Amino acid sequence: YLVKSELNAEKLERCIRYSLDRAESLRELKARENKYRNLFEGSKDAVFISDNNLVFTECNHAACVLFGFGNGELLQSSLFEFLKDKTQKEKLRQLLAKEENASDIEIQIQDQLGEIKPCLLSVSFQLDSHPHHLIHGIIHDITNIKKAEQANIQAQKLAANERLIRILAHEIR
Repeated sequence: YLVKSELNAEKLERCIRYSLDRAESLRELKARENKYRNLFEGSKDAVFISDNNLVFTECNHAACVLFGFGNGELLQSSLFEFLKDKTQKEKLRQLLAKEENASDIEIQIQDQLGEIKPCLLSVSFQLDSHPHHLIHGIIHDITNIKKAEQANIQAQKLAANERLIRILAHEIR
């Protein structure tokens, strides 16, 4: 703010310069926020932000779809609620206790409809303004990859059986 009684050309110039710099900084900040918000919302992988107990505080649409919820219904739920394997829960709790970033942890998630989906979990820790950690996570659904692997194994088994039958038929002739 400017005090009228102390106003001179130098102070006015400085005030205008600071105001223009601040406006430019705010424009850049808004552009960055939009860019990262679009990345967050538009990702095909489930992206979430949670507290130390993996209770979701923010999640994108893909996370809601993965867990079988509508938009916003997933908030205040914990990732542990969707892990049915106790060993996976324990490994994840140990990782959270160490507060180390981790990538591609294989987990199985059971969605709201009871369907089990194999996924890869990556987490990173960040301090927020309080002395608590925020956890940023990405869950990549690998159900289709696993199905393709199973189909490939089945095809290889059928091809091996076919070769064996051809060899037996040749020997019998």
